[in-house]
Amino acid sequence: ELWLEILRRGPQYLLKDVSLTCRTFRTVSRPLLFTDFSFHPYSIGAGNTLLLPSPVEVERSLERL
Repeated sequence: ELWLEILRRGPQYLLKDVSLTCRTFRTVSRPLLFTDFSFHPYSIGAGNTLLLPSPVEVERSLERL
C-alpha cells in the first residue's frame, strides 16, 4: 500500500521505468500505467493522407474498448 501511494504521487512518465525494475514494482505500478487512455480514431493512408472513420465506426470502436 505504501508503494502504491508513492507511485500515485509521482510523475506518470516514470511508471514505465518503475514497472520494469522488479516484479513487485510491476505488480504495483501496472494498474496506474493504464489510468489514462487516449483514443485517436484515425489512420494514415497512402501519401500521408489522414483517414477518418465515420461517427458510427468511432462509436462502435469505443463500445468495444
